Amino acid sequence: MTISIALLNIIITVLILGSVTLAMFVIAKFNLVQGTPETKKLLETKENLAPLKAICSLAIGGVVYAFFVAWTHFSPGGWIGLVLAVLGIILVGDRIRRKRFPDPKAKSKRKIKEKNVASWDPDETKPWCWHCQEHTRPNGKNGCSNCRGSYYRMNVPIGDRKAGYGCAGCAVVPLVIVLCVSLFGVSRDVLIGLWALSGFWFLIVVGFPIVFLYRYRTWMKWARRRQQYPYGTDPEDLEEEEPPPPVVDKRDGFLSDEEL
Repeated sequence: MTISIALLNIIITVLILGSVTLAMFVIAKFNLVQGTPETKKLLETKENLAPLKAICSLAIGGVVYAFFVAWTHFSPGGWIGLVLAVLGIILVGDRIRRKRFPDPKAKSKRKIKEKNVASWDPDETKPWCWHCQEHTRPNGKNGCSNCRGSYYRMNVPIGDRKAGYGCAGCAVVPLVIVLCVSLFGVSRDVLIGLWALSGFWFLIVVGFPIVFLYRYRTWMKWARRRQQYPYGTDPEDLEEEEPPPPVVDKRDGFLSDEEL
C-alpha cells in the first residue's frame, strides 16, 4: 500500500507542528532558556532532563526539516505556509514565556541625566534609547550618551518605520511578481523554481521589517504612555523608587522617634 504525496505532507506537517508546539509549551511553562534560574537549577539537579532534551531535539529536527528538506516534496505555497507556521509558533511561545517570566532587569530603568536628553516629549525624528527609554543624545560613536550603550540601543523611530515598510515591500514584491507570471502559462518546472527562489528571498528579507516595525511599535507604546504621563509623573516609575533604608543604631537596634 503506497502513501500519496498529499497524505505524506499532511502527516509530516502534523508531526513538525506538533513537536514544535510541544517544545515551546515546555519552554514557556518552565522558562527553559539559557541563563535563566530555572534552566540553571534543572542542569544542576538533572531531574527530568532526558525527556526535555528529547522533546527539544525532536522540535529542532522538525524545524530543520521544515526549512531545508520539506520544499522538495511540498508545493511552494504549502512549504511557505509550513515555514511561517513554525516561525509563528516559536514567536508566540517565546512571547508567552516572556509574559510569564518577565526579566527583572528589564524593569530597572537607568537614571537619566538631563544634559543627555534631547527631548522629554515623544519625537519620532530624534534618536531614542531602548535601555534608557528616553530621547537621549548620541555620543561620538552613535551610541547612547546616558547609558554608554552601543549604537544598537539607539534608533530613530521615523527611520525604523520607513525601513520597515520598505523591507516589507522588498520581501513581498517577488512573490507578487511570481504570482503574476504564473497567470501567463509558464511551464511547471520554471514556475516551481520561481516560487522556490521567491520563497527563499522572502524568508531572508522578512526578518528585517519584523525587527524595524517591532522597534517602531515599542517606541509608539512608550510615546502614548509619555503623552498620558509626562516625565516624572508615571505611576510605574514612582513605584520603582525604593524607600530609603531605616536608620539603625548598632547599640540597641532602631533609633526611637525622638532620637531621629
